[in-house]
Amino acid sequence: MNTDEKYIAEAIKIAKEATSVYGALLVKNGEIISKGTNKTESTNDPTAHAEIVVIREAARKLGTRYLEGCVLYSTTEPCAMCISAAIWSRMERVVFGANISDLIKFYGKRQIVIPAQYVVDKGSPKLILSGNCLRNECLELFKA
Repeated sequence: MNTDEKYIAEAIKIAKEATSVYGALLVKNGEIISKGTNKTESTNDPTAHAEIVVIREAARKLGTRYLEGCVLYSTTEPCAMCISAAIWSRMERVVFGANISDLIKFYGKRQIVIPAQYVVDKGSPKLILSGNCLRNECLELFKA
């Protein structure tokens, strides 16, 4: 198991513990800085996606809005809002499991279908986006 797979496996564990499809964590220099799940329903906050939850926590812990050198791991492809937050926070990389087409199959039309790579290509500064890491294992979360 490589490093990306190790952290996606941890994101899957986080999601399973919360009985959620969404698990995310943020890593800097091999250390997990923050982890979380989707909190949109429990907080009545439509912006409280798992990725936003961990970005907010990491920014608080590190005392900066700039998360340079950090890598965000998510069980699902970040939406346009979440990938934009990763770009604006100057992250180095984002790694995800299930992709947006998987989400559409599961949730139907209730999605904004803008692939994360499209946003990355339009954004600045550039970050590295890697998808389909442990995708099949992430897809199992949809069945639970």
